[in-house]
Amino acid sequence: MAATTPETKSMAIAFVTVGTFAVGWAELQTQTLIAICVKDVREIGTATGLGGSVRSAVSSVASAIYIAVLTNRLTTTIPASVVPAIVGAGLPQTSIPSYFEAAAAGTAAAFAEVKGITPAVIAAGGAAYKVAYSQAFNTVFLTTIAFSALGIILAFGISNVEKLMTNKIGVTLHNRKGEVMEEKKGIV
Repeated sequence: MAATTPETKSMAIAFVTVGTFAVGWAELQTQTLIAICVKDVREIGTATGLGGSVRSAVSSVASAIYIAVLTNRLTTTIPASVVPAIVGAGLPQTSIPSYFEAAAAGTAAAFAEVKGITPAVIAAGGAAYKVAYSQAFNTVFLTTIAFSALGIILAFGISNVEKLMTNKIGVTLHNRKGEVMEEKKGIV
């Protein structure tokens, strides 16, 4: 995704699709492994709940980092991309602050208040905003490399669960007729 631009929409769609499937696969793997690796079957709910809580906590930290990176990066990419584009399209230097206020409002009435605004300036500014946001998001996607590398390193620590893949049923809660089974050996 860090290689995409506003002109490479097909590439972005392809990467988002592949990434979404990869994240789904990883989620299913972790949920399954957590449930399989629990030694006491009565603790499956606790283990999977704790696993979900840890994933949520990590996601919250990652989201905070991504938002901070995006916000900081936009403070440099927007002025670097938009100002030259709108000045090059004919907007006077004195109208630059008014242009940014109008862009924040996002209404035609706000743009009409900007002195020296033309349709060419609006079009150039809109295209430059796309480039600025694309550059900022590219940086955010590059920061995901750190989380990916950490995940890959941690994946090497996962033990082989092949021995746990048996036909043995740890707990039967109902018999074939759907009746609740009696408690046996402390396990329902």
